[in-house]
Amino acid sequence: MIIMVAGLFGGLQGASAADQPVNLQSLIDQAKPGDTITVPAGAYQGPIQINKTLKLIADQEVLIHGNGDAPILTIQADHVLIAGIHFVDERARDPKEATVLVKGNDNVLKEVTVRTNGTGIQLREASRNLLDGVQIQGLTDARSGSDSVMRGNGIDLWESYSNQIINSSVDNMYDGIYLENSSDNLIRSNVAKNSRYGYHLMFTKNNTIEKNVGFHNVTGAMVMGSEQVKVQHNEFSKQNENVNSQGILLFDVKKTAIQGNEVEGNRVGIYVESSSDNQILNNVLTRNFIGIQMIDASTNELEGNEFVSNVIQAQAESSSDNRVQANYWDDMQGIDRTGSGRSDLAYQINPFYITLTNDVKAFQLFFGSPGMEFLESLFNNPTDSWLKDRSPLMKPPALQGQVEQGVGFSALWLGLVLLVVSLLCIYNWGIARK
Repeated sequence: MIIMVAGLFGGLQGASAADQPVNLQSLIDQAKPGDTITVPAGAYQGPIQINKTLKLIADQEVLIHGNGDAPILTIQADHVLIAGIHFVDERARDPKEATVLVKGNDNVLKEVTVRTNGTGIQLREASRNLLDGVQIQGLTDARSGSDSVMRGNGIDLWESYSNQIINSSVDNMYDGIYLENSSDNLIRSNVAKNSRYGYHLMFTKNNTIEKNVGFHNVTGAMVMGSEQVKVQHNEFSKQNENVNSQGILLFDVKKTAIQGNEVEGNRVGIYVESSSDNQILNNVLTRNFIGIQMIDASTNELEGNEFVSNVIQAQAESSSDNRVQANYWDDMQGIDRTGSGRSDLAYQINPFYITLTNDVKAFQLFFGSPGMEFLESLFNNPTDSWLKDRSPLMKPPALQGQVEQGVGFSALWLGLVLLVVSLLCIYNWGIARK
């Protein structure tokens, strides 16, 4: 059954709960499971709770304000649809408390906006929910000094599985999208900016972060204590205003794929520490201060990545047991004697600078100085423990196929020319003998 709330005011300004002839919570309580409630344009007061299967759909602009200590909206049911509703939560509160709290399964929040002083949307032990086109805006200015630590997370999942967060945006929150002890979730085509970590995974398994954008955060994506995560085809840029800024950060991560990402203009493009058995493939790292940094990282695979215009292409410490090959380094001086498109000389990553500055932080001031470069040139033995690309690409991966195709084509023509010359020589030799 479709229920239409009638007789309400149309404007959003100057309205109060007394203006409303029908209380929204009362209307929800009176509805039968499966009903659709169409809410006309207007301003309403929360909190409201939904404990049955319902559809709550806005007719034009519907705004619900916070009132009291509870979340503005709590969903404790399955198969609930919330569409087109705006929530404004200006209450001074614990940043860990949510404006919208979901504790059910198979629910849909579509084209919902949240402006809050707390956490935007929390999922608690909630699975198979869909958040589509959600917009979350923090009301506390991220640049306001100590107040910035009082922000909550934009979208926060705990013990929640197989959810989808797509086509959404988070701005000016503590962490943009945060997952803890939550697995099999899909995070796709979202934007996270002006936060601490744009996308933050803690103790998770088998989550996918793909086709997202993260910029002007402290770190674009932070994955910690997790396994079998896919971080692919994202754009992480301009994480560079903090000494701990990274495009992608892996700490204690295993069996994870970092693939096809564009990582540009960050302090560190990809940072890998205490992590193993991961694949870092086909990423483009440009104009970062450090392209990739590895510490105590082993048995990882780095292949097909493109390092261009980074101040320092790579740094590695205690990270020798990795498979590194077929990456492109724009500062490499290589030799390709066979026309394979790969250099016969390895690209070696000297650990001198990171080792020295880890021991004495003040030496970072001398980065790029003639004295530092001279000392680095002396620090070249032994090299067996250095991180090495044993067969670096001569050209960027996008051009490599053309190179290999050209080599094959040239070889074919060379073979034909040699065959013709040989036949002519045999023919002329035969005539000469006669």
